[in-house]
Amino acid sequence: MAKFTRIAVIPLFLLLFFTVQASAEYTTNKAEFMQSFPDLKLQEFSNSKVGPGNAVKCESPMDTFTNDLCVSPGVILPGISFAAFAPPGIRLVMLGPGGFGGSNPNTALLTLNVGETFAIRFDENNPVNVVGLDVGCVSNADVVTTAGSKLRYLDLTGAL
Repeated sequence: MAKFTRIAVIPLFLLLFFTVQASAEYTTNKAEFMQSFPDLKLQEFSNSKVGPGNAVKCESPMDTFTNDLCVSPGVILPGISFAAFAPPGIRLVMLGPGGFGGSNPNTALLTLNVGETFAIRFDENNPVNVVGLDVGCVSNADVVTTAGSKLRYLDLTGAL
């Protein structure tokens, strides 16, 4: 019986060893992050159809094939999609710089309805190792804040 126990413990130890190798790191220094990953592809919305000061309702989910009032095909990088965690349809809104009377300096994408979950999904056939997000809240004041925001992630690979 002792030999069976030793054999069973070794594979479990190896499994735990390899699982612990993945980790999540957090930073608030964008310049440092970008310097660490100079070849990282950036998903920006500056080449969207939404101009400064405008707010446009968009289809959900939104991916590289989307062609609506907000984006043309190819604006969203392949392997990524954005969605309101709700039934498909007009569930997102894209704000151009200064859209909604706010002080956001860039084009932003968010859920149409306050309180809905905003999901960013990555294609399971195209593994993602690094993700950086500019997170903020739309505000009519001069200050954009993340107060009250929650950032959650789901790792389907089980690596984290």
